[in-house]
Amino acid sequence: MSYLEHVGIVNKITGDGCEVSVVVGDACQGCHAKSVCGTSGEHQRSIFVRHAPLHLRAGDRVVVTMQSSLGVRAVVFAYIIPFITLTSTLFINLALGLSEAMAALSALLAMAIYFLILYLFRNKLERTIEFKIKTMVS
Repeated sequence: MSYLEHVGIVNKITGDGCEVSVVVGDACQGCHAKSVCGTSGEHQRSIFVRHAPLHLRAGDRVVVTMQSSLGVRAVVFAYIIPFITLTSTLFINLALGLSEAMAALSALLAMAIYFLILYLFRNKLERTIEFKIKTMVS
């Protein structure tokens, strides 16, 4: 099982975990989905790590890991399924004889419904992607 790793700095500690600030882009070098991912280029991002070790303090440098199959799942939900939904809705409606404008509007409506469903299930999806602190960096 492979893992994606980010080096980050602990921003704050809460009762149920900690917030770690990472520079996205470093760990993306080895990812096979980096060409289609919207995080290309380096930028800073905050990641919440549940069940963080008790000895951590704000300012500590840590390595945050995530199972790589979960990253692939995120790419599927964010890019692959929307693409299939959009194109299949468009072509089915065109085949049914709708005008191009109506077919395009219905495809956009299908996309809006898909992203609304994702939004409604965001808490459940968020629980499936879990970050862990692997080691402390000196």
